Amino acid sequence: MPQRLFAHFFLLAFIGLAISCSAPPKQKKLYPNVSMTRVPEKVKIKKRKPPMRYSAMKRLEMLYGKKAVKRVKNWQYLINDYQRKSELEKLKITNTYINQLRFLDDRVHWGKNDYWATPVETLASNGGDCEDLAIAKYYTLSKLGMSEQCLSLSYVRVKGYKKPHMVLVYQCFEEDSAIVLDNLNPRLLSKQERRDLTTVYSFNAKDMWIMQASGQKRKLNTKSRMRLWDDLKRRVAMGR
Repeated sequence: MPQRLFAHFFLLAFIGLAISCSAPPKQKKLYPNVSMTRVPEKVKIKKRKPPMRYSAMKRLEMLYGKKAVKRVKNWQYLINDYQRKSELEKLKITNTYINQLRFLDDRVHWGKNDYWATPVETLASNGGDCEDLAIAKYYTLSKLGMSEQCLSLSYVRVKGYKKPHMVLVYQCFEEDSAIVLDNLNPRLLSKQERRDLTTVYSFNAKDMWIMQASGQKRKLNTKSRMRLWDDLKRRVAMGR
């Protein structure tokens, strides 16, 4: 019983600390010996009829400037272009495209200790923290046709970093390898390869769970703790 209380206290404490993210280190090459297929640095975008309504584009331009409209439109073009690609290609292009945005702390970017931006807000403002980038990847893959049951946002501890961190994890079936989409390490690697990460808790549109020592998931009933997530989903539904 004391162990359960301690675990629960630790989880709540971690949630409470999640007001900033680990930023990519400067002048430090992560994982120099890990080999994987590299993703093209430049993403080709086909220009078509503007996918956004005129009123929505004008609102973005007023708030963030003309370049913001271009970034959001290109994101929507990319989603249209990659609908019929393989799952691996969708993961690669999403991770690469979103990681091109600037890493910005919430207090500097939004003037708040903790703010979860919608994908449109992140793209329009050309940046966000680890939570914003992971959330943008989550919604990008969802728009690319991937089932939300395969996607989960995970708060993790990163070896060598004091701050909490958020990544996106892709895994459709338990027997499949879970693939991590991250801004600290831009390479697509499995959770087994990311030995520097320790998952604290994960969630998606339906559930929230904690990873037990056995590796099994245990669902949590902490809806009151998901205020930021609920508010984010409301704003996404409103098209913001």
